[in-house]
Amino acid sequence: MKKIFFITFLLAQSVNVFCQSSSLLKDKKVFNKDIFFTYNLQLPAGTKTHLPVSSKKLLVFVFLSPECPLSKNYSLKLSDIKKKYDEHVSFIGIIPGEFDTKEVVEFQADYLPAWTIFRDNTLKLTHYLQGKVTPEVIVVNNQNGLLVYKGAIDDWAVSPGKTKSHYSNFYLENALSNFLNNKKILISYHKPVGCFINDF
Repeated sequence: MKKIFFITFLLAQSVNVFCQSSSLLKDKKVFNKDIFFTYNLQLPAGTKTHLPVSSKKLLVFVFLSPECPLSKNYSLKLSDIKKKYDEHVSFIGIIPGEFDTKEVVEFQADYLPAWTIFRDNTLKLTHYLQGKVTPEVIVVNNQNGLLVYKGAIDDWAVSPGKTKSHYSNFYLENALSNFLNNKKILISYHKPVGCFINDF
């Protein structure tokens, strides 16, 4: 009886965690242009700036960290996705927290040279988008501000130190492809795996 109760408790906790993690979803407007482009950010070298205005159909934000192995390991995949969908999608890398300027500049040059990357030193944008780990993606409909997809890039990473030998589910690519082809997005959230973003 105790075993059944414990399993039920774990299931309830799992559902609760999922609901909290996906609270940004379900027709939630996350993109308010009057607010969004006022966030104070920095370029990799440290120059203060704001998010660029884009006319493309989708905005893809990816939380990254120069110190996270998965951010580096996913760089080739992210670069390929950008090449494939760049015509209709604006890709923006966000590095949350305080990092050494040299470390950020080298990270972009070595891993994502074609990407637009910003530093969110204050974590205000990160909190606004509810970013939790690196790498984590957030796809926003640029026309109405609604969230399209949030979470993992795919199912390659099982844990921060463990990966599969092959991919089975391409969550980000499927969301982009289905949206751009006016198809239903079957998975709008999948829990991301990576390095936790420090809340300071």
